Amino acid sequence: MQEYMTQEQTIKFKEMLLDLQQQLREELPQLTAQLATNENAPDPTDRASMEEERIKLLTTRERSIAKLCDINIALEKLEAGEYGYCEDTGDEIGLQRLMANPMARLCVEAQERRENMGRQYAS
Repeated sequence: MQEYMTQEQTIKFKEMLLDLQQQLREELPQLTAQLATNENAPDPTDRASMEEERIKLLTTRERSIAKLCDINIALEKLEAGEYGYCEDTGDEIGLQRLMANPMARLCVEAQERRENMGRQYAS
């Protein structure tokens, strides 16, 4: 039986996660600084444009914070030897999926199931 994830692969994923973490930690203060600038435009159109830009920045910052949380969870799982396994089924998430999204917590099937359930309840 072949081992799911080799030591080298585990190290590679840890490096990927730490790089992403560092990137986000560098971006967050910049986003926060951009949000802190209060400009008042007398023109309603300019104010609307500025508000739209502010909403985009807030959304980006929220997503970055959520990603940081997901990265921390993935790093904890790596340390515990639980990284790469689906939280719902316990099955392997798959190396390709982890390469595309190293913070993935669900296998494709479980993710699809959750998305389908979300669509059903949203209707």
